[in-house]
Amino acid sequence: MVARASLFFGLAAVILASLLLLRLPAPTVDRLVVEDGPIESFGAAFLFVGAVALGLALHCLRRAGGSWLALLTYAGCALFLFVAAGEEISWGQRLFGIQTPAPIREINTQGEINLHNLYGDEHGQNFSLILFKAFWFGLGVVIPLLAGWRPLGRLLRRYLPVFPIWVAVLFVYQQLLWRPVEAMWRLDPGAWNGTYRGNIGGSQFRIQTPAEIAGRAQAPAGMDELMETNVELLLMVGALCTLWAVRRMTAAAAGRHDHERLDPAGSTSD
Repeated sequence: MVARASLFFGLAAVILASLLLLRLPAPTVDRLVVEDGPIESFGAAFLFVGAVALGLALHCLRRAGGSWLALLTYAGCALFLFVAAGEEISWGQRLFGIQTPAPIREINTQGEINLHNLYGDEHGQNFSLILFKAFWFGLGVVIPLLAGWRPLGRLLRRYLPVFPIWVAVLFVYQQLLWRPVEAMWRLDPGAWNGTYRGNIGGSQFRIQTPAEIAGRAQAPAGMDELMETNVELLLMVGALCTLWAVRRMTAAAAGRHDHERLDPAGSTSD
């Protein structure tokens, strides 16, 4: 219980501190919140670790004889996180110096090898942004809340990854932080610095809060990127908690099976 509370408050502090990074000097913020920079790279790493954790949980369930529906949902969630991790860094395109094929460059608003910028809107995003939000909200908030009712929780845990309720609280908390940060920014936009990622004609452009978007945006530039990384952090934490729960569950089931095999219920001795 103490360890869980420490982890909860530690994560809450990290999430709050991450948003306050935008109050650092502009050059520092630019190095942090930039394409393939530390913030985005951490987010991709969080998603990848989460995918591995759910993959290991899937392996445990398969060895324990889990139902096909449980195996399917765990595999689907692990695959989703893996694809999201690859999309976050455009599948390592810039890391490995891969050029974007002309047919893809023409329909990708950022000229990259990824799906989430294909035929993007004015912000470079397509329906994949809505899909990602629906995924993390369903897995991170809705399912843990429904599982809070024990009869339904026992059923859900048989077929779905179920994050702890305290992780769901952190998902809601990090979204609620938007309002106070927005209010602080409106009071003194010059104290906040950030970078929006953009691409026009293959050239990256930068928008700094005080000069270009003060009074026209709803939050400091770079806020979306930081909040997205916080979501990815919580997805990783939830996936690791799920792996731990599945391992405990399968170990307990194996222990009961071994005990029943050695001392069957209802057996008598002469």
